Amino acid sequence: MRNNPIRYIDPTGHVCSDPEDPTPSCENGAPPPPVTTPPPPPAPVVIINPDSLDDGQEQDDPGDVVTLPVEFNPPVVGLVVVALLLHPAIVLTEIGLIAGEVVLAPMIPANPLVLVPIEIALIATSVALLDLDVAYLSYTYQVITNPQEHHEFEILPPWGFDQ
Repeated sequence: MRNNPIRYIDPTGHVCSDPEDPTPSCENGAPPPPVTTPPPPPAPVVIINPDSLDDGQEQDDPGDVVTLPVEFNPPVVGLVVVALLLHPAIVLTEIGLIAGEVVLAPMIPANPLVLVPIEIALIATSVALLDLDVAYLSYTYQVITNPQEHHEFEILPPWGFDQ
């Protein structure tokens, strides 16, 4: 290959007189420096630790380790306090949403493209807030009546309609 640029350009920057000469010489008459290849990267070190939380320190006395159950219910007092604050806030918000729906309803025929989506958003927000209120009160009741069993709080539950 006569058009191979590597034959004519030394990657080290040295320029030899004739690359095809069996005893080439460089600009200053000295032989070209040997091409050194970088050493291969070191092999990766893999440390296998069966306990990812083990810091290598001494083991603690297992007598002072407290384990909590994975699933637990929140304290009943906290649930009741939140319910007492959440329910009136939702009721007041519902009153505002219903008032907005009543005020906008007569204006819908004048500008339906703007007001109908606003009405739909107000109704959807109202339904979602009512659902949150019912779901939270239902969850609180379940925890109070059966504290030994774990209960999941779920918004938009089937409310028994799936049974």
